[in-house]
Amino acid sequence: MFFYSVDEHTLNVTEADGTGIYGPSDLHRLRFHNGQRYSVIVQTKKKDAGKSFYMRARMDPDCWSWVFNDVQLTALGIIALTGDDSYVIGASSSETAPQTVDWPDEFTSECLDINTNSMVPIIQRSVPRQVSGSGAFQNAFGFEIIATGGIITRAEAAASAANNSSLRQDALKNGTFNSTDRAGPLPAASRGTGELLDKREIKLGQPNLPLKHTSYWESITRIAGPPPTPAGTIGKFFVNNKSWKTSPYQPVLHDLLPSGSRARISPTIANVVYPTVGWYDLYLVNLDPVASHPYHLHALDMHLVAIGQGLPTQETIANLTYKTENPLRRDTIVIGGGSFAVVRINADIPGAWLMHCHIGWHLEGGFAGIVMVQPEVVKTFKIPQANLNLCPSRKPPLDAIGPRGTNIIRKTLKVMKTWDIL
Repeated sequence: MFFYSVDEHTLNVTEADGTGIYGPSDLHRLRFHNGQRYSVIVQTKKKDAGKSFYMRARMDPDCWSWVFNDVQLTALGIIALTGDDSYVIGASSSETAPQTVDWPDEFTSECLDINTNSMVPIIQRSVPRQVSGSGAFQNAFGFEIIATGGIITRAEAAASAANNSSLRQDALKNGTFNSTDRAGPLPAASRGTGELLDKREIKLGQPNLPLKHTSYWESITRIAGPPPTPAGTIGKFFVNNKSWKTSPYQPVLHDLLPSGSRARISPTIANVVYPTVGWYDLYLVNLDPVASHPYHLHALDMHLVAIGQGLPTQETIANLTYKTENPLRRDTIVIGGGSFAVVRINADIPGAWLMHCHIGWHLEGGFAGIVMVQPEVVKTFKIPQANLNLCPSRKPPLDAIGPRGTNIIRKTLKVMKTWDIL
């Protein structure tokens, strides 16, 4: 997360992620996360003519898992004001550095958006109070057992390290342990069976609530920092118990054609399906106990109608206040640890749209899922011939994540077996 400021000048926020807003004014610092965009008006005075000022973008180390000792937290730029009405782009004509000073305010330790209630869209757009259906993405950091693909949650890894338990080692030997075996059912629109939902499985007018026991990870428990990585595992981010793996030689959209609503999506990909045109709710649930994440959805506007703490059970959702009159529209929303957001979406653009964390290495670590919109329309899509011409160049395995069939997981297992021999 960054804090943006201009020395000795306040900021008025006028736009967020492409939406013009009546935003907070007279800010000393504007905080924003990866992938977010703001426009601000810098308030100046006549006496500023001919002067220059530092603008600062300071990273917040409280939002990091760890911080290098020699990291430079603040990036500097210079705003130079001319003495007339001319508009100049480029380096300051002054050879001397600004003599301005930073605001004395202390930096907040919260890695969250500015108050969403302080941002009101200028062009009003309300959303329906009732929706056609709902789906959920629940994310958490955990560990994948390399040999079996089983999952160890962050809390279990921490407990294992604290208790020096042999449970994890037994699991790695026999490959039977998987924390999700004890889990409750997934929300109807998020089942990872590999089969997309038939449109008849989501009834129009159904309550916009998840199932009563939809969380399939343990209750959220705050942990100070990541636990040690258990032997034989690799740290991953999981969405609906699945860790995204990029397969450039097997595009998702190709797998969905031409079967429509009965298409099969890879069982390794978390997915939510909105079968027909209409409004749907998407629950974005951050099960990480302390880390905030910037959630980004491609193609579809996210209308932020509610924010809650903990898990989106029927009880917690019943206590939410939904904002359906001109809610804030964003394409990247920050959700704090142990909380969730309800975004209302108009499923009017057919396709397979990616939802992911906008922190690059979190995406690389598996933090992504697919929102499938109108599969019956998608099956009518025609893949361009130039795209199809790439297919003959594909060589097994089709789930490779690199050229010439390179598969990191297989190579890792081979190396591990070599270690066992040695």
